[in-house]
Amino acid sequence: MVTVGHFCMLHACTVHDKAFIGMGSTVMDHAVVEPEAMVAAGSLVTHGKVIKSGEIWAGRPAKFFKKCQMKN
Repeated sequence: MVTVGHFCMLHACTVHDKAFIGMGSTVMDHAVVEPEAMVAAGSLVTHGKVIKSGEIWAGRPAKFFKKCQMKN
């Protein structure tokens, strides 16, 4: 399951299972959001970026913010 917030725009990107895309975010072409990675609300993930598992990225353009650990 993938969680995508309201008003997001996902271009030709790859979003893996258990990923989270915050409200109002944009993920551009060829970007990859790996399992259990998070994109903060309002962020812009630019072309070709790879957000690794367990990372939170934020900002416009999005940059690494911190590591996180998902809890079940």
